[in-house]
Amino acid sequence: MHATTRQLRALFIQAALTPYRIDLLNCLHRHLDLKAIFLRANPASQQFDQATLRRRLECDHEYLLRGFQIGGRVFRYGVLRAIKTFAPDVVVASEYSPTTLALALARSRTLRRASIVRARWGLTILTADNARIAGDAGVARRLARQMALGAADSVVVYTESGKAWLADQGVPADHVFVSPNCQDEGRFAAALDDALPLAERYLVEKGLRGQRIALYVGRLVELKGVDRVISAFACAARVVPDAVLVVVGDGPERPALEHLAEREGVAHRVRFEGQQQDRALMAWYLLGRLLVLASRWECYGAVVNEALLAGMPVLCSSAAGAADLIRDGRNGHVFDPYDLTMLSDRMAAWLRGAAPLGTQPLTRRESLMPYPFEETVRPFIEAIELAAQSSHRIPEVAHT
Repeated sequence: MHATTRQLRALFIQAALTPYRIDLLNCLHRHLDLKAIFLRANPASQQFDQATLRRRLECDHEYLLRGFQIGGRVFRYGVLRAIKTFAPDVVVASEYSPTTLALALARSRTLRRASIVRARWGLTILTADNARIAGDAGVARRLARQMALGAADSVVVYTESGKAWLADQGVPADHVFVSPNCQDEGRFAAALDDALPLAERYLVEKGLRGQRIALYVGRLVELKGVDRVISAFACAARVVPDAVLVVVGDGPERPALEHLAEREGVAHRVRFEGQQQDRALMAWYLLGRLLVLASRWECYGAVVNEALLAGMPVLCSSAAGAADLIRDGRNGHVFDPYDLTMLSDRMAAWLRGAAPLGTQPLTRRESLMPYPFEETVRPFIEAIELAAQSSHRIPEVAHT
């Protein structure tokens, strides 16, 4: 990282403060003069303890909540005023949202020539699109993407496939930077250590001794494919008699999933623990022997990084961007989310190879992540550095 990054001022605008974004913001803050702006009090899809999250956040931040919402998209007042007040070298905007499009418009040659807006800041766009999701975008998102990319100086994506897709659409590869959605291994290890007493209590109170836990963490919605996890587990459980599936999360599909477990004959071996945060979630990462993510559609899947940091192998859907973190046979496997036989076979094999709980002391395991957190943040800073030069503009891309 270049020494000049310490003098750069960056304004990071994103929809909401989430647990899996804090380490990135804190790391950027250590290298930049960073301020964060959040446009929602909480993500639309789930609720987090915002007071706890804010205590962990090291950079200056504020919420812009005045505005309105149309079709799930938020329109906020005061974004350009916040930019003028902070006077950043670079603005980082998330996705191709109304706010990002407003920033793209502010940088348009027409408004600048008319002196309506003086946009003297670079623009970096962060998108979670992987190749499959980008290619399946509808007309409205394609148009928004074209407008946003035409005004940006650099783009940050989570995956190599996302970068390759943009390059195929004509975006210069040297303007696209890959920065996976990961967390700081040191902080995460400390959180796991802090949760060890609770995990040991769960081991006794929940009667988990002697069992091997397959773990799912996430929302209980159709696109997550939890129904397929349960069906695959029902097959795997026939050959791993001490296997248990623990479902951590909540959502509208929970009643249907509970009925499915009954129909599959494994209701007594599938535990629905509801949404868990902080220490309670860390305890399940310590107890789990295998994480399963079978999403049919998934931009990334932050839980994959979390499980690997906890030393837990992962069976990851090929539809999830986080499949980039899997090294087949070493820290898990990537599978076709529609291939139920493959999933059940892999689940049985990994569970058979894991020691039942209670046969060994419960300790924090070594991380299975293929590379360190700082290495994932470096490209993000390079993207901001490029945007700060402001003369490097992505050419218009007509067919994205």
